[in-house]
Amino acid sequence: MKKKQLTFRLEFILSLSKYSRQALTLILTLFLTLFLFNCGCNALPKPQPRFISTNNNYSEEGLSEKVKKLEEVKKFSSTYTTKESQGLRDKMENQLLGQLEKEKEKPDEIRDIFSSIHPSPTWPKALPSYIEKAKFENKDCWIIVENWGTSEDEKLIRIRIWVFEQNTLQVLFAQSLILK
Repeated sequence: MKKKQLTFRLEFILSLSKYSRQALTLILTLFLTLFLFNCGCNALPKPQPRFISTNNNYSEEGLSEKVKKLEEVKKFSSTYTTKESQGLRDKMENQLLGQLEKEKEKPDEIRDIFSSIHPSPTWPKALPSYIEKAKFENKDCWIIVENWGTSEDEKLIRIRIWVFEQNTLQVLFAQSLILK
């Protein structure tokens, strides 16, 4: 019975005129494209956090200016919302810890830092977007940048810069900015 149905459908399609087959092909292509688009199958990938190790030596002003220009920070601010941040924060922190481990750095130190700057699982509505191992006023440090927001479905247009001394994990500098 199924073979007859398939044969009938194939014969029906073949019996259509050339123009009808082209129209049917166009309609099916449009339908498939819309279906894939709605599934998010062809959506652009969302930005991911990044870790780098440099020999840069920053001052307060120089660091603030650099962070405002970072592509990750700008992309996070235009892509993610506070609503999404709750479910993504752990995933992104783990992704950064994996990058640190791969680079033979000290993920346990960063894990401790994440715990200290996020004592509550519900606050803040923030995502880590960038970590840099560098120097700050001639001291070895970890620079952690978070994008965050306040209201329920706000884009993460605020950024918080944390600078921790590598040996003691003492805060050397902290600043919040709003990207415009």
